Amino acid sequence: MKKLRKLPYFLQYLIACVIFFAILFLVYTFIARNPNIFSRGGMEQILHTYGFLGIFIMAIIANATLFFPLPIDAAVYLLAYFDFGFGVFNPALLGLFAGIGSAIGEISGYIVGLLGRQGIRKLARSEVRKIHRIQEGMYKYGFAFIALTAMTPFPFDLVGIAAGLMKFEPKKFFLACMLGKIARCVLIAYAGFFSLSFLAAVFGVNI
Repeated sequence: MKKLRKLPYFLQYLIACVIFFAILFLVYTFIARNPNIFSRGGMEQILHTYGFLGIFIMAIIANATLFFPLPIDAAVYLLAYFDFGFGVFNPALLGLFAGIGSAIGEISGYIVGLLGRQGIRKLARSEVRKIHRIQEGMYKYGFAFIALTAMTPFPFDLVGIAAGLMKFEPKKFFLACMLGKIARCVLIAYAGFFSLSFLAAVFGVNI
């Protein structure tokens, strides 16, 4: 049985760039229409208008900004009590859409890594050293390393850059990132779902 031939490297790079710039256009358009996207009222309005698609796009925006991530974890936590009509499954679905959107946003770091030295020349030496250590972890543990780091508070932008530099298989990178981000966002959503009502009762606040 013949193996399928991989796409040439330049074609993979071109496809990744087209997808990335399409995401940037989506992000720009969405922010232009919703300038107060990460205020409490703005988030609730977006969820009323777009539903789970709203948190999905918010997650892309939050994770596409290298080194200055927007507070998507806080948004997932606070919005976990928002009633989507699915009862106890609300946090799971919220986390699922937030996790997938987060993984798509992290493609930005991977593309910076694909640019090679041009992409990382402005990074501090300490960050470059971190990238080298991350690459060592990827060589040893591969898919599992990416998935686990995606679940932690570790700055994942550096993981994406490291993966791009070492030409880690894009599909595996995205899948590992997505699984880790979904697990993280679902856990945060359920933490918010069960703790917010308790905290509101303790402090006498309506949510």
